Amino acid sequence: MSILWGFLLNRLNVVSEKLQKVEVDCGLVVELYDSLIQLITNTRENFDEFERKAIEKSVTKNLSDVKAKAHGLIMQMQSFNFIFALNMLDPILSIILKVSLSLQSEELDLLTVVGLIKSLKHTITRYRSEDGEYDKIYDKTIHMCDENNIDVPKVKKRSVQ
Repeated sequence: MSILWGFLLNRLNVVSEKLQKVEVDCGLVVELYDSLIQLITNTRENFDEFERKAIEKSVTKNLSDVKAKAHGLIMQMQSFNFIFALNMLDPILSIILKVSLSLQSEELDLLTVVGLIKSLKHTITRYRSEDGEYDKIYDKTIHMCDENNIDVPKVKKRSVQ
């Protein structure tokens, strides 16, 4: 799991660094975001296959370091936090890609750009603050955890003052 997380975080970091360069063009931005979305979606959709391969490696390989890494990968993949992160990143990156594609229009003016960015901020904030949006992602995560026999932590109710 740490290998997979390391790979995902490394990929996000590489994209972030490329997007900060002055010479980046809109085509590259779309390509980079699209590759991130495909990576996250592929990881989420093929979770069972990744888990199966990790289990195979942990059982069949004689090398102790490979076994340890595979076992660590399995433990991380079989965590609620990993499943939740996959389900949370997918819609966020999809929204960012849609805005990015819209920003490439040749007929774009400054007011439209400001509106698109405000809309993006509002949508991302909504995922964080509206119970319905969060609940959908949480329910998807619970369903995926149930399908893969992954323990779901108890929800601790917080008192709001």
